[in-house]
Amino acid sequence: MAQCTLQWQTGGSVPGVNNAGNLLDMTRWDPDGTGPLAERLVFTGYFAAAGNTPAQNIVAFDPATSAWTSFGTGISGTLEAAIAEPGGGLVVGGTFTSAGGVAASNIARWNGTSWQALGSGINGLVLALAAMPNGDMIAGGQFTTAGGQAIANLARWNGSQWSALGGAVNGTVWSLAVLPGGDLIAGGNFTQINGQAVDYVGRWDGTAWYPMGIGTWGLTRALTVGPNGEVCANRSLLNGGFHVAQWTGTLWQSLGQAYGDVYDLGFDGQGTLHAAGSFTSLAGVPATALARHTNGQWQAIPVGAATVVNHLECWSNGNVFVGGPFLAIGSTTANGVARWDGSTWHALAVGTQGWAVNAMHERSNGDLVVGGIFNQIGGVHA
Repeated sequence: MAQCTLQWQTGGSVPGVNNAGNLLDMTRWDPDGTGPLAERLVFTGYFAAAGNTPAQNIVAFDPATSAWTSFGTGISGTLEAAIAEPGGGLVVGGTFTSAGGVAASNIARWNGTSWQALGSGINGLVLALAAMPNGDMIAGGQFTTAGGQAIANLARWNGSQWSALGGAVNGTVWSLAVLPGGDLIAGGNFTQINGQAVDYVGRWDGTAWYPMGIGTWGLTRALTVGPNGEVCANRSLLNGGFHVAQWTGTLWQSLGQAYGDVYDLGFDGQGTLHAAGSFTSLAGVPATALARHTNGQWQAIPVGAATVVNHLECWSNGNVFVGGPFLAIGSTTANGVARWDGSTWHALAVGTQGWAVNAMHERSNGDLVVGGIFNQIGGVHA
C-alpha cells in the first residue's frame, strides 16, 4: 500500500507571540518616513519567527493588515532596544556580532533594504537608544569602548564616527529620552557624568550635563516624554520603594508608589500616561500590571489573569500595544502581545514561533519527530 503524504496535525493556532518573556522592546516605525506606507510596530528580543515568517529576533507588525515583515535574515543575538530614524531607517542595539550576515558589534542600522554596521560598533551591552534632532544617534548601556575609543556607557554616532557625549558615565545607562527642544535625558544606575554629580538622571543641553534633582531619588529606569514635554520616570526613593515620578522643572514629584515594579511608561496622543509592570497597585489604587494616569488619578486597565506586562507602546489614536509573558489578557486569547482600543483587547494575529529545534528522530514508519523550545511548528500549536 502506498504511504499517504504526511503533514502536521493542528489543534488550532494561538494568536500572539510565543516565548513572550523574551520580547524585550517595542517601537513605532514608519518604513518610508513621510511616504504613503502605514506606520508599523517593531518587536525585538530573542525569537525565531512570526506567524509563518522567519524573523530572527526582530519583526515588524502592520496593524492595518495584521501582516508580519522580517528585516532580511535578522540579527544574530538578543536585541534590547530599537529606535526609528525620521527618514525610515531603524537602529537596533543589544548583544550580537552580526546583522543580516554583516559583521556588527552590538549595534546596527537597517537602511530599508539591508543591514549596516555603525563603524566598529560597541564592545558591550546596548540597552537604550535615542535619535537626536540633528540626526545623531545616542546609545546607552554597559560598555567601555565605542568605535575603538574609550567611551563609558554613553556614546554618540554622527553618521560616520563615534564620540563621547560630554564625558564618561560611571554606571549603567538604562533609558534615554529626547525633549521637544532637543535636550537629552539619560537615566540609570549612575551618579556622575564627566565628574558632574547627577544622581541617576541627567540632562544634556548640547554642551554640558546638568542634574535633575539631587539627594532624594535613586535609580532611574523607564523614561518617557509626553506631547507637551512632560517628563516621567520610574524612580526609587533612597529610603526604598519605586514610584512613578514627574519632573516639575525643579524637582521630582511622585505620582504614586507602585506595589511591585514598573517596567515601562508611555504617553498616548491625548497626553494620558500609561504604566506597565508587575505591580498590583499604584498610589493605593488596585491595578494589576497595567494602568493609566488621568485627571490626577490612576485607573486600572483590566488584564484578567495576566500578572505581568513588560512593554507598552501608545499610539496617537489611543490604541495601546502591550507585550509580556501571558497567554491571554482580559478575556482575549493573545499569546504575549495584544492591542487595547480603550475598551476591548485584540490579539495580534499569530506571533513568534519559538527558539530552536534541539533534537530530531526518524521513526521506522518514516515519521519525523522533533523536539526543542517552541510552541508551534508548521503553523500548528504543539
